[in-house]
Amino acid sequence: MSSVRTLKILILCDIGLALLGFGTYALTRHSLPPVLQRFLAENRPPLGSAFSWVALAWLFLVVLSWIGLWRLWRRARALYTTAAGAGAVGTALMGPCVRSGPAEAFAGLSLVVTGLILGAIYMTELRQRFERSSRVPNGVA
Repeated sequence: MSSVRTLKILILCDIGLALLGFGTYALTRHSLPPVLQRFLAENRPPLGSAFSWVALAWLFLVVLSWIGLWRLWRRARALYTTAAGAGAVGTALMGPCVRSGPAEAFAGLSLVVTGLILGAIYMTELRQRFERSSRVPNGVA
């Protein structure tokens, strides 16, 4: 299987796991014990808050980077790396997080796929598709 095809399968897995993770969280948060449901209600940032806008910007960056990786845009590697780093920093700054077991499993699998994508775009022959060309134009030395 070609590395480009592998990358595209990983991108589809990343998208699918993100959707499954968000969907499972939305469907299962009401099954949490009442104490945890209260915690979620008390610590939910209001719509329109700075956190909401940052999260929306991050989501836009992730979607743009998926499209870029799919189309092998040169700058997509930097976008995806930035999105992954911003997601990690945002998660660390967010504080305590409560999810059901299935939602947590999808989140963990999504992190594995993110790592596989980062490995593929930096450690395989795909890296050449995202680097600047080192060729000298028209044979000029």
